[in-house]
Amino acid sequence: MRSFAGISLVSISLRIFIPQIEPGAVLHVFFAFSMHTPGGPLKYSLEGHQFAVFGYCLTADFRYIVSISNKFITWDLSTSDLCREVIPGIEGILQGLVISPDNRYGSAFSNINQIILLNMLTNEYVIMENPLDDMEPVVGLSLLNTHLVIYGQYSYVIFNK
Repeated sequence: MRSFAGISLVSISLRIFIPQIEPGAVLHVFFAFSMHTPGGPLKYSLEGHQFAVFGYCLTADFRYIVSISNKFITWDLSTSDLCREVIPGIEGILQGLVISPDNRYGSAFSNINQIILLNMLTNEYVIMENPLDDMEPVVGLSLLNTHLVIYGQYSYVIFNK
């Protein structure tokens, strides 16, 4: 049985463990260890991805984890089952995953500066080309319930409903 700082990762509840992590601690270490225990696809290196996983994010209710590579995959944390898979069909690799506080939308940008906004309830998505001035590379995203902020090193753009 694996442990991290003396805590069993197989039997511990995710809701109990997350508040105990010190600020600035690397949370992905927990996931890397806990998802390699027997019990389902999620626990074997997120095997639904053809390529390496370039980002993941927990939903606000801690029920699901969304991972990205060239597609979005939503996993149920209680059963380790793959719940939903969305393949936007872009050529690049997704990175910088963010999820809105109400878990309704997810967004990521690709290494070729395309932005994908995904409705996580209906699986509908929109692919946007880089909206920043002078084709400045996308550095990151911020997603609220009604706004998407796309930013680079020197500029940003805000989209709303």
